[in-house]
Parts: sequence; structure tokens; C-alpha cells
Amino acid sequence: MGGHPDRARVEIVGRIYEAAEDPLIWSDVLRLLGAEFGSTVNVFTLNDKTAPLSEVAVSDGGDPKWEREYNDYYFSTNIVFRRLMPLMKPGRTISSSEAITDHELIRSEYYQDFLRRRDVFYLLGGVLTASPTANAVLTLARSKRLGPWSESDKNMLAFLNPHIQRAVRLSGRFARMRQERDELLNRLTMGVIVLGESGRVEFLNRAAERILKKKDGLCWSENGISAIHAGEATHLRSLISGAKSTAAGKGALGAGSLAISRSSADRPYSVMVAPLRPTPASPLTQTPRVALFISNPEDSRPSNLQRLGAMFSLTPAESRLADKLLQGKGLAEAANLLGITVQTARVHLKRVFGKTFTCRQSELMRLLLSSPAGLRD
Repeated sequence: MGGHPDRARVEIVGRIYEAAEDPLIWSDVLRLLGAEFGSTVNVFTLNDKTAPLSEVAVSDGGDPKWEREYNDYYFSTNIVFRRLMPLMKPGRTISSSEAITDHELIRSEYYQDFLRRRDVFYLLGGVLTASPTANAVLTLARSKRLGPWSESDKNMLAFLNPHIQRAVRLSGRFARMRQERDELLNRLTMGVIVLGESGRVEFLNRAAERILKKKDGLCWSENGISAIHAGEATHLRSLISGAKSTAAGKGALGAGSLAISRSSADRPYSVMVAPLRPTPASPLTQTPRVALFISNPEDSRPSNLQRLGAMFSLTPAESRLADKLLQGKGLAEAANLLGITVQTARVHLKRVFGKTFTCRQSELMRLLLSSPAGLRD
């Protein structure tokens, strides 16, 4: 192995735990392992039926064509795997030399027709975790020129194995938390978009997806979110930049807002841009992010009337009126849709004001929009 052992261990262990929260970082872990062990092909797979968002299959030094050839045919000639299978136990670090001699491997079809083309000979790794619902496998491969894996190599990987196992368990928990978060945000009537440090989209809920698919006022590219109108695009970039600086601790600006005009409607989108500062609740990846909250005045999906009535002790008639107002209808339009007179609607509205401790319709709308009453089922 090259480099300083202690320094390498600290860096690799650190990235392993970061990968627990962000599966994309497993690729970085493989690159570090390759540099440390002199391995040219490194593969890590994680399957978890209870947390699909945590599942990964990453390769460093591999080749898509090579991998397809293996899956299509050469897995059936893999004499190394067949020999290692009886020796594989979760958490055990094992090398190919423990199961097959160099001479046997050289003579095999698996080496002559497959491994040799990638200059791969010696394998090291094993099954890290195995259960009815989840398993993780790590394999490092290097050239014959570097010689068999040493005891030092095996000890180093054995040292790392418990950390990888713990990160695998944590990744499942984080994935389930992300799934619960996504389910909650997908129930919001407003669009929610989270931008990473580079400005690229890391998350958007279903409401935001619907808005962006229309390409009416807002657009989405691999570089992030922008407005179609040039002036509004400049203003939005400025708000995102300011929020990003604040999230990184380099500024003091709070949330900012702007209206995004649309060609399909008179009423614009209302967009609020806010910094998302790293917190102790997310100790692994302290990455500043930016959130965009988009209100679509044309979104008239009904709320849950039963929930609305239970929250504010409204009668069914009062709940139906409040629901129409929550959808952006005026009082006269709401009365017409409900088949009641405007005078009756005013009586219902007055009672709703009293039960919600509000005095004006705008104040009532702010209360309802900020409550769980507007969540989708």
C-alpha cells in the first residue's frame, strides 16, 4: 500500500460515513481504496429491500462493456467465485489466493478470456453484510504484477469492514428518513425545490414537478432552476446566490421572494428563496443548500374536508366554503359552486372567522395555507 497508513485510514473512514448519508459518495470511497490498495477495478454493491433509496451498485475502474460481458456469459465461468463461495462469511476479508492457485487461475477460461483483458488477477474483499432483507459486497482487484495480497492489505481491509458495515446500516436508516421526508413534502400543495451547493436540483416534490413540466415561467436544466423571462431570471439568480452565501455562513440575507410571470395565466407564480444552513442534526455532510417554495395560484386541488372541519371545529357547510376559498375562489364564485346565496356564504364566512380567530379573508387564507388542512392525502 502507498501513502501514510494512518492518514489513509482516517480519510477512507471519513468518506465511508459520509457515503452512509449520500450514496453517491461510495464512488469516492472506491477511488480511495483503489489508490490505497493498488487495485485497478473496485466494485461495491448494496441491496436493501427495506430502504430502496440506499441501494447502490458502483464500480471504479470497470468498463460497461466488460460488465455486460460478465453478466451475459463470464459469470458462468467464474471459477474464483465458485471456489470462494464456501469460505465467504459476512464480515470476513478473503483473498482469491486462499481458494485458487495462480497456476489454476492462469489456465482457466475465466482468466484467459475475461480477467486478462482488464489486467486483473488477484481479488480481495467479501460479503460485508448478509440478511434476509439486505446484503453488501465489496471486491478489489489488481494486476498480477503487484503480486498476491499481503497480510497488511487484508488487515487494513479487515479494519475498514466494521465501518463499512455500520455505514450500510446507517444508509438504510437515512434512506427511510428521506423517504418519509419526501412523502411529507409531496403532500404539500406548493412546489418545493432543494438546490445543492453547485446550484443543481437535489430534490423537488410532485407539485414542483408539475410546475416545471409546463415550462411556463420557470425552466429546469442540469445547471439548476431559472426563469424564462430575462429580467426575472437575473433576479432569481441573485436571490439564489444570496441564499447560498447565507447558507454557507458568508452572508446575512434571509429569504427573498419574487413573482414569476406566465404566458398561460394572468396571475404569476409566487417564489420564495431561502437558505438551508447545515445543522447538528445533519452532522455528516455539512453542505449548504437553497430551497425554493413555489405557490401556484391556479392549483385548485381540494383539501381534506374532514381534516379541515376537525382542526377548526367547522360544520360541513363551513368546511366546504373554507375549502373553496383555500382553492383561490372568490366568495361569490364559491357560493355559486356550492349552490348557496352570497348572503348565506357571508354568514358561513363570519362563523369561520370566529372559529379561527381571524378577521379578514387574507388572514384566514394565511392560516389555512400554513396548517395541515392544505395537505394532500
